[in-house]
Amino acid sequence: MFIYIGVIVTLVAGCIGGYQQPNRDIGIIKVDNNGLKEWCTIVDSNEDDFAESIIQTSDEGFAVAGTMALKGAINSHPRLIKLYANGTVEWDQSYYQFQDRLGKVLQTETGDYIGLTYHYKDLLSLDRKGNFKSQLDSNISETYFPPHPISLPNTTFEIQAPIIQTREGGFLIAGFPKSYGYGFYGTFGGYSPSLISLDPSGKIIWNRTVESAGTWNTINNLIQTNDGGYAILVTRSSWERKVNPSPKRCDDPAPPPPK
Repeated sequence: MFIYIGVIVTLVAGCIGGYQQPNRDIGIIKVDNNGLKEWCTIVDSNEDDFAESIIQTSDEGFAVAGTMALKGAINSHPRLIKLYANGTVEWDQSYYQFQDRLGKVLQTETGDYIGLTYHYKDLLSLDRKGNFKSQLDSNISETYFPPHPISLPNTTFEIQAPIIQTREGGFLIAGFPKSYGYGFYGTFGGYSPSLISLDPSGKIIWNRTVESAGTWNTINNLIQTNDGGYAILVTRSSWERKVNPSPKRCDDPAPPPPK
């Protein structure tokens, strides 16, 4: 079985346009090499926020590729969010000249960024503050974003969730445990994101719930960080508009769905 490292996306019911969605929020969870949470940040613009992928940047911070769709609007626009190493948002840029989501991002040796849109595969050149510079030739997208297939050893888990191979040769899976079973899913099935660490043979090393606050619906991406820990990119649905939306910690749970 081959599983691709990168973005695994399953949308909450409806289209990406904000008019068919509750308010979705972006969550970034940082854990250590044993799966213990270090911090968790929510990005909430009071519109429909969604993220596709995350990378660690040269300053030990993070860059998150995604989108923001205005409530009532049909189209979404590419978006890049930069976080400091402690999870605080440094800047947040959207690119309204394009109608798509930003699916992937990488940082160049100069500290600038290259972004790839999700549907139309537009290749965007951005400076180190996320400002748009130019649109590159989309035919060279695989030069920046080649596929990376990995093979998972035999295991008792049905995998429909983000998985990476660690620098130690093992594997890490992020998802929601299937109730009373062995499945491990990247969306639906639960509200508490969990991690399973496997050794190179597929044997479980540890299995840990990393975040219990908030109604998390989707796990979008997973990376290993330079300190040996991990960063998990998640999405939740909120059914109310907040009065003062802003990036915040995950200790503030999302309100429940309306009755």
